[in-house]
Amino acid sequence: MGSGLILVLGMLIAIGVFALMVHEKKEASTTKDGLHLIVERNPENEGWMYSIYARKNILVRQKIMPIVNGKQPIPNKKTAEALGALVLQKIRNEQLPVLTKSELDYVMEVSQQEDSKL
Repeated sequence: MGSGLILVLGMLIAIGVFALMVHEKKEASTTKDGLHLIVERNPENEGWMYSIYARKNILVRQKIMPIVNGKQPIPNKKTAEALGALVLQKIRNEQLPVLTKSELDYVMEVSQQEDSKL
């Protein structure tokens, strides 16, 4: 009876995880324009990255700091979120998804101010 209970609990957990995954995918794809931003750790370095999707298709994947010489990682999640949100806004405004030096400087300044408040 003990092993049967464990098997049933394992199946319930698996069904719950699957339901959660399906629910999250539906939420991500239900935006009005089908665009969504995902921020995650970059497995290639110690930094962060963001991806912008149009439904299931990747429009933008930024793994390093834009506009900066060399391949510097995006330093933290807040910076990746801010950069991604700015690029997403540009796409929604039918602009090129390219950041300027002044936009990058602004995002970095705001990120540093938020970090100093902590």
